Amino acid sequence: MTKDSRGLRIALILPYPCCPEWQARLAVRLRETDLFSVTVFGLEEQIPDRASGQDCFSHWRAQDARLFAHKLEAAGQRDYEELPGELSASKSLEQKTFPKLSALLEGTDDQSTDVIIWLLPGSPPNQLLDKAVLGVWSLSSVEREAAGFWELVEGIPVVTCELYTSQAEPARRRILNRAFAKTDHLSFTRTLLRVRAISESLIVSTLDEFRRNGEVSSPLPPIDHRAPIREGHPGPFRLLGALCWLYGRYLVSLATRRFHRDQWQLAYRLGGDRLSQTGLIRLAPDDNGFWADPFVICRDDRTIVFFEEYEVSTSKGRIVAIELLPDGSVGPMEVILDLDHHLSYPFLFEHDGALYMIPESADADRVEAFRCIEFPHKWEPHAVLLDNVRAFDATLLEHDGRWWMFAAVQHNGNTTCDELHLFHAPGPFDEWTSHPANPVSLDIRCARPAGNLFEHEGQLYRPAQDCSELYGYALSIQRITKLSVKEYQEETVDVILPDWADDIRGTHTINQEAGVTVYDCFVRRRN
Repeated sequence: MTKDSRGLRIALILPYPCCPEWQARLAVRLRETDLFSVTVFGLEEQIPDRASGQDCFSHWRAQDARLFAHKLEAAGQRDYEELPGELSASKSLEQKTFPKLSALLEGTDDQSTDVIIWLLPGSPPNQLLDKAVLGVWSLSSVEREAAGFWELVEGIPVVTCELYTSQAEPARRRILNRAFAKTDHLSFTRTLLRVRAISESLIVSTLDEFRRNGEVSSPLPPIDHRAPIREGHPGPFRLLGALCWLYGRYLVSLATRRFHRDQWQLAYRLGGDRLSQTGLIRLAPDDNGFWADPFVICRDDRTIVFFEEYEVSTSKGRIVAIELLPDGSVGPMEVILDLDHHLSYPFLFEHDGALYMIPESADADRVEAFRCIEFPHKWEPHAVLLDNVRAFDATLLEHDGRWWMFAAVQHNGNTTCDELHLFHAPGPFDEWTSHPANPVSLDIRCARPAGNLFEHEGQLYRPAQDCSELYGYALSIQRITKLSVKEYQEETVDVILPDWADDIRGTHTINQEAGVTVYDCFVRRRN
């Protein structure tokens, strides 16, 4: 690989005179890493005459954006001329504009670039393929202007985002990497924004892996969901039929909503296998609030379950606890932590004989640990582990003499369940280092943590949330195959679906200690 003193040499080819907001954000993000030398090319789009079906689709798409994304900045366009103001601080960035592809080709030196990233509709032109050492990269979600539409209409919960590389010698096109975004239940624009946010991270993380290793060595995440039957733009009659089906489905869900209410509840069992749902005892709040994210600990001859109680009246969660008695009954609930911001997911760990809790505090933009000074009801702030970060469901692991933190991180318009980030430190209260492969997972089906990691027959497993169908839909059990300060890999080995009771629609936390197993479950109750 050829590099200069400023790192990997990248050419971004964006549409001119305007580019989508996410593409401008990508250019800024690449510059801010200080690891790449970036040239931004503006290419005036040569828009072909549209068929009537494409015109209908474009008009409907504009209306969908006005209805469902008019307040979202990420849905907008950025004037290409505005980019220099944001990027001029970078000494490793140039910007050029070309009215036609032929002019761009003449203005591009052969082999003077490591990677060309083509971000215009359609496949990269063949004349461009010999201009970059590592080929021309492109995204399925950009090449296909209707990407995500058929997934929305056909009720497919996940949109597959693929990053391609195309080369002239030898002539080939292959998939470099994949990510998986959630399909919105109603809006094409909201679906597309999720696809764009995760595609942005896909490009950055793949470039960084090339920079570090000279190749993408991680195996491609498998596709375990059905693909849409169609991919292209719908014709006018097919569009009309698809929209009747889509909006009809939504109206039915609205009409039936008043006959039921949804609620998160707990389930527990004394004894039995961790991954079995047989014999679970349900535990539900009396009102319209939620109980979720249970963690169990046995200490001082007592078994205590800590969990989130969400109060509808305050629109935020707090941490509460109940005691599981030896006969399987439960004691009274007690409030443990109630702060000005939302709290959930009370992860527990012990260190040097003391007990600590890390409740999810993303609304405060930090990961904070609390120390137990009187078990189980009295806790005090102890340390901020990460600051200025929206990290969800931080889960710690002590392994091979080092501490590891797994957390879902939200930024740049992605959802709270898209990206798994990994951090490591010598001790839980030492400085945490971001893993070089972050984000280590870009998959709505298995990124966000769902409870304590555990070992079985010498293998390390990580429970994760599958948020594809809906938030907290299912539990994905991930086997960790590589864990070091330089590498991370995992694979899905099991999925726990919400099919262990007729009224359950989701389950997103699992924990076990001393034979006591706790789950949560998303329940549909009749009014």
